[in-house]
Amino acid sequence: MLKINNLSIKKGNKTILNNINLEFKSGKIYAILGANGVGKSTLLDAIFQLDKKHNMTYRNTNSDNLKKWQSNIGYMLQSFHTHTNLSALEVVLLGAYNELGLKVSDEILNKAVNVLKEFKISHLANINIKDLSGGQRQMIAFAQVLLKNPSILLLDEPVSALDIKHQCILLEALKKITIENDLISIVVLHDLNLASLYCDEAIFLHNNKVYKNGKINDVITLDLIREIYEIKANLSIVENKKFIQILGSLNKENYDNSNQAVNI
Repeated sequence: MLKINNLSIKKGNKTILNNINLEFKSGKIYAILGANGVGKSTLLDAIFQLDKKHNMTYRNTNSDNLKKWQSNIGYMLQSFHTHTNLSALEVVLLGAYNELGLKVSDEILNKAVNVLKEFKISHLANINIKDLSGGQRQMIAFAQVLLKNPSILLLDEPVSALDIKHQCILLEALKKITIENDLISIVVLHDLNLASLYCDEAIFLHNNKVYKNGKINDVITLDLIREIYEIKANLSIVENKKFIQILGSLNKENYDNSNQAVNI
């Protein structure tokens, strides 16, 4: 279990996160949600950097060694830029840098190849990473993170540049890997429908705090959507999962409280 206790972060005089207390259990995907600028990426970065005050424990152990702490974590940043002249396969292999020597073992090479196959991007293996689209680089970045064999995955908007098909492929892979390897997976998303479809729990940040968190079906409500995102929406329940139909931005004074959840 990963625990965050009384985490507060300021940048200058501005409070980004205030008194954050959270617990993350293995085998689950946690969606970090909320409007722009509420501290979603800051929270991920605080976990990876261990925070200056070490307000965190993993498996009931505090660590004063940042390198040791980060050895458990696969961290995929929001954007993936590179100026190297490496192929996509070579970039993926860098995820296992602690195990690399003068010669790449067949085991590591096969693992990298299999990850590319699972993501249906094997055809990119020999292409220079600089020649790939933003979405293709995101898939390569995710494959690289997985090759590290992490216990904790931190993914910052991993599907932001992907088409619908590859959004599903990546998140389906994340779901499978999280369950099979008993990982703690924490992912920043903007799409509530993807969060509902693939994540187990939701953590909504608002006004520098945890506004609401818990099982995703329990947390997502029309009132919450209205308060955090200031939009009008309908809420449907399909195969026991909640899905949002956006109806436009909201003038709070004219909000129609007649919107209801619809079972399909």
